[in-house]
Amino acid sequence: MIYKPGQYEGRLVVERGSGALLWFQLALPSRDTNVDVNVPYEDVEGGRTVKHMSADIGWVPRMELTSGDPPALEWSRELALDEARLALRRAFYRFAQLDWLPFEEAVLRARQEQKPLHLVLLFGVLDDDSC
Repeated sequence: MIYKPGQYEGRLVVERGSGALLWFQLALPSRDTNVDVNVPYEDVEGGRTVKHMSADIGWVPRMELTSGDPPALEWSRELALDEARLALRRAFYRFAQLDWLPFEEAVLRARQEQKPLHLVLLFGVLDDDSC
């Protein structure tokens, strides 16, 4: 069985002056699909052994690596976690630069702007290696 996390999410605190790592955390994101499970198996077809792979996606409630407790620091500026995630997603994934809207809102905007409507149906998420 091959068990592969689809994506990691992490945070770290680095001392600006020395570059020393003060705190580190790496974890699976908490969402409905965060792992890819592949099971290799063999089957006999026409007298020959043929290798196959059965694949599925799943969810693990918690998997993380942490260096300890985060330090209590005073920040000159701190981004909200959702704002930081969006900024990184947009920097690494071009699809995140698009306006993804619920269907009803997309139809209204397309009519208002007199532009075609592009639909994408996904099973999973785009920024997950398992998809």
